[in-house]
Order: sequence, then C-alpha cells, then structure tokens
Amino acid sequence: MSHPVTKLEIIEALESNAHSVAELFPGIPERLFFDGDPDHWSPAHHLAHLTQASESVGPALWSETLPLHPTRRSRTYAEVRDAAAASVAATHKDRLREMG
Repeated sequence: MSHPVTKLEIIEALESNAHSVAELFPGIPERLFFDGDPDHWSPAHHLAHLTQASESVGPALWSETLPLHPTRRSRTYAEVRDAAAASVAATHKDRLREMG
C-alpha cells in the first residue's frame, strides 16, 4: 500500500496495522518478547513505546484546540522522516536512553 493520504486511507492503514500486530505479537516466544536492552529494543519495548506515544498524541488529535499549520501544507513523509532522523542524530545517546 502506498503512503495513506486521505482520511479513509489512513483508517484502512491503521486497521491493517492493528490486524498485523494482533497476528505478530502472540507468535513471538515470551523469552524473545522481553529480550532487549536500551540499545536493542525487544518487541515489548517497541510495543510499550507505541502505546505511550498513542496515549500522548491521541487526545491532542481529538481536541479542537490544535493550531492550524502555518503553511496549511503538511510535510511529506520524507520530510518528516528526515527531520526525525536529524533530531535523533543530534540527541545525546544518554538522553535517548532516558526517553526510552
């Protein structure tokens, strides 16, 4: 599937991802599910991080108080990816560990 753009495409992608996750995680042996460290996250680390992010971002997305984007143009996937990569690269490793 290409990068979702419309509301319907985003909903379909989320539903597809939820289905994939529901199939993937039960098949991981428990010892591997929790086998990780701060440098090499386990599936449990990733799942906890995604859950925390969803709980943080979800209410903001549903609120009516988010400011309009100043240019009224969303960044492309590549722009967001590159900005995130640059931010992570510029962040000290100890800070990244603290943030999980």
